Amino acid sequence: MTAGPFSCRLALAFVLTGGAQAQETATFGPGTHAWVVPSGVTSVVVEAWGGGGAGGGSTNAGFLIARGGAGGGGGAYASSTLTVTPGNTLTIVVADAAAGQTGATGNAGARSFVGPDTNPANAQVLAAGGSGGTGNTSGGSPAGGAGGTVAASVGDTRVAGANGTNGATGFGISSGAGGAGAQGGGSGGAPISTLGGTSDGNPGAAPGGGGGGARTSQNGGSRAGGAGGAGRVVLTFTPTAVVLGEVALEWLSVATVLERWGAFDLDADAMLRLLQTWDAETAAARPGADREDLLAALRGYLDPDGDGLVAVFRWETLEERGTVGFHVERRAHADWVRVNAHLLPGLVAAPMGAQYWLADPAADSEGSHEYRLIELEARGSTRSYGPFHLERWGSQGW
Repeated sequence: MTAGPFSCRLALAFVLTGGAQAQETATFGPGTHAWVVPSGVTSVVVEAWGGGGAGGGSTNAGFLIARGGAGGGGGAYASSTLTVTPGNTLTIVVADAAAGQTGATGNAGARSFVGPDTNPANAQVLAAGGSGGTGNTSGGSPAGGAGGTVAASVGDTRVAGANGTNGATGFGISSGAGGAGAQGGGSGGAPISTLGGTSDGNPGAAPGGGGGGARTSQNGGSRAGGAGGAGRVVLTFTPTAVVLGEVALEWLSVATVLERWGAFDLDADAMLRLLQTWDAETAAARPGADREDLLAALRGYLDPDGDGLVAVFRWETLEERGTVGFHVERRAHADWVRVNAHLLPGLVAAPMGAQYWLADPAADSEGSHEYRLIELEARGSTRSYGPFHLERWGSQGW
């Protein structure tokens, strides 16, 4: 019979088990922020919205005439997935709201970006702001502000903000509407359309909505365009990590292993199921076997060379985040050989961790061995821990 591994997982008290590790988000408003990459995070999705441009202002127009300023452009959207290192810092700069100007063209929206520092030239993700709407100071149809452009943005995905609509001059006219922020961003400020009304422009909503244009009726005085909506940055990430505690490799008697794993307390049916899990061929040849026969088969499985000893690899995790399971590998000359053919399941999300045991019946007690632990993460990547050393029987080592 070819020997293979025998393993179990002993959960610590208060271990919480659950489904797939939940994503986490961090949302940032206007200003400059420093985000330290958490433990276990190696990839982060960055989404950024630039600020919306402010709406254009308006001035006196004359008898029965109104002037409406143009709407500001919406902020652009940019997104990328960044590879990051736990403990490193990302700098996040988010556009503030753009102020409208009384009787003048609105201020442009600022860019929002993420990178190693506050220099936008080094940005890894950058969303451009929208242009301000043109003020209406001399009549006509002043131009709406352009939305933040794809060309001025940085990222794997880039979407332009909507343009603001033009202003107008005349009887019963409306001011221009602000353009919406890109990719589900904030709405633009609504136009001022009240007959004979005089009002500052309506603000755009965050993230990135352009401000609406102001409206002056006859000699109502100069008015300011609506403020452009502030930008926003959202980080989405899934922590995946295991924190190892004690790791031990030792030679144990087969009787000790069976006792610690409760095999002596199993009835014949449970013992047969255990044997089927690890040696289906031997179990299939023993239908209706009694406990003693099945116990002898388990002993033979764990001790194929008959020396009464089996190598046991024990490890403790203090925390598991996104850990699907583990493989153990033993070095065989220049190669690594997998000990457990089937993945030893992890706990995925276990704030208190767990204890694991894996027996390696194929290890020869007359020799020294080197092992490593391979963690499979929920997102498909692996981490390697070790190597760990087991000296020959009679010597002490880890």
